[in-house]
Amino acid sequence: MDRQHVASWLRLHSAGERSFHRTLLEYFQDQGKRVGNALRDFDVITPSVVPLIFQPEDEAELLRPIVHRHMLAMMALGASDELVTASKAADDNFRKPSDFGLDNRLRSLRSNRIGERSKTRPGSV
Repeated sequence: MDRQHVASWLRLHSAGERSFHRTLLEYFQDQGKRVGNALRDFDVITPSVVPLIFQPEDEAELLRPIVHRHMLAMMALGASDELVTASKAADDNFRKPSDFGLDNRLRSLRSNRIGERSKTRPGSV
């Protein structure tokens, strides 16, 4: 693996990680607001109140599409990068992602900050 490929890989994955970080940060901030708003309904907060305001299964259902979208985007971008690298190694005829039918999907993913749809709210698909 040459330096150029390593640098490309690092740029690609760090962009994906930053995007994922921003999305998770937004999700957890929204989660904190949901829990905080639910706590307002109680005069006294004890451990027995927790199951009434926080259901891990419900939170997992909200988080799953966010994680899934980012993981698929990173897998697609990584696979495309590997295809290009393999093509370069196989022969001198450099092949682009468009040769594999991935150009439109990759362009869409990159323009949407590595898998984020416009400004979707956490839990939306």
